Amino acid sequence: MVWNELDFVVAGGGMVGASAAVALTRQGRRVAMVERSAPPDAHMPADRQLRVSALSWTNIRWLQTQGIWAHVDKNRLGIYRHMRVWDARSGRQLQFSADFSRQPALGVIIENQNLRQAAWQCLTDGGVEVLVPDCIDKLDMERASRGRRAQIKTRANGVLSTHRVLAADGSASATRQLAGIEVSAFSYGQEGIVTYVTLEGAPEETAMQAFAPGGPVGMLPAGKPGLFSIVWSVPDAQVEALLHCADDVFGQRLEEAINHPSLGFSLKVIASHPRAVFPLRKQLAATFVSGPVVLAGDAAHVVHPLAGQGVNLGLQDIAALVREMQGISWRHADEVALALRRYARQRLSQAKEAAELMSLINHVFRDDAHIKSPVRNLALQAVQSLSPLKHWLMRQAGS
Repeated sequence: MVWNELDFVVAGGGMVGASAAVALTRQGRRVAMVERSAPPDAHMPADRQLRVSALSWTNIRWLQTQGIWAHVDKNRLGIYRHMRVWDARSGRQLQFSADFSRQPALGVIIENQNLRQAAWQCLTDGGVEVLVPDCIDKLDMERASRGRRAQIKTRANGVLSTHRVLAADGSASATRQLAGIEVSAFSYGQEGIVTYVTLEGAPEETAMQAFAPGGPVGMLPAGKPGLFSIVWSVPDAQVEALLHCADDVFGQRLEEAINHPSLGFSLKVIASHPRAVFPLRKQLAATFVSGPVVLAGDAAHVVHPLAGQGVNLGLQDIAALVREMQGISWRHADEVALALRRYARQRLSQAKEAAELMSLINHVFRDDAHIKSPVRNLALQAVQSLSPLKHWLMRQAGS
């Protein structure tokens, strides 16, 4: 690799960063990827990984076009063709199914490590220069402002020259901070408890979400009969008790949170697994493009996990960036600048919409304030009854 002739340096080798490096390389760009942690193992561990994502069918198709999907371990996927969403206090519910004339499922539940591993396999096959373990220590913004390649200094590999730096290094992005891009952040006062449980009585091939007092409970099929990945949004004050209680107590609390007599089925926890927790917040960068730095994924936006939009938004960022840069030469600086402005405008707008919609839903459903109860019931009834509104919500989810 000639270090002074790079098109993109991708900061971050997670699901979004590694997928970006693959897609930009397939477009004919010269790409290096800088990742501070060790590469993923060649094979998935036997134990299920707690952090999972719900991939929309739109993003699965995009991953197929990039050659990434071919390397995913299909035996570990949880395919869902239906969705059920309900208010655990009133029992009012919505039901969604895939349009089987267009797609075989609404989406899949995938362990984050499974997707990251698949993207890394494409990196090694596709000619991306992977600098690992390494990180970016310095970014020369002034040089880039004069129309020359940006210079970045990495801790282990010295100075690289590149047209653009794609920051996909997570919500605490060091690259974003080096570029001086500010963020607005808001804590939901909740944390997400993640675990696996075996549920008896669950409908087949169905992702479920119960809006319980305090926060939503996502129940995501994990690819084995009755096994579900749980993402439970819990108020801060209740986290420690639920995180450290005995398995049977946790199962009982979960059953109390998700069941209602009018659902038509009852969910019983017959086994549970180790638990972990992560903070929940909304975060949005002030701009997605500043000088030579382009933001994508969690470096650009963080939304509430209740609709599984996190990695979907990140992959859509990369698809949009690749689309806008298609056929554009660095020799035409005005065209490059216009393409990146379009990218920033489109992706910032969609991220804002997703963040605000998730915040509104979480706010309306998280407690029993008397003014909210009729609003919840009317909203669920309207969505279930009005097909155009239902289809619009499905499109918003990328499905």
